[in-house]
Amino acid sequence: MKVKVELNKDQDLPLAVIYTDKMTEEVERAVAFLESSASSGPLIAQQEDRLVIIKPSAVILVRVEGGDTVIYTGKGKYFSRKRLYEVYQQLGQELHADFQTSRRQLDLPGKR
Repeated sequence: MKVKVELNKDQDLPLAVIYTDKMTEEVERAVAFLESSASSGPLIAQQEDRLVIIKPSAVILVRVEGGDTVIYTGKGKYFSRKRLYEVYQQLGQELHADFQTSRRQLDLPGKR
């Protein structure tokens, strides 16, 4: 299989396109890998002027503030370019299971 990566400043999210004359086991494995990596991988977020990789297990709370998707961990507050529902889909059940108990660990201004 040949692989080609093109950088495009106008492309916000990675897009994978596979050209093939037939569906093979190799193509099926590539598709399965890309789909699973997109939904279960680490979150990429921004803190000040740097990009940070966040483990899904470190997330305490995700919410929208002033139109921005904000991810809270025990170490701080990070901004994501993804929409809220996309972050929730990526986190899956990890965030939902601990939401109620973890929220108490976070001191949010104006939320008492």
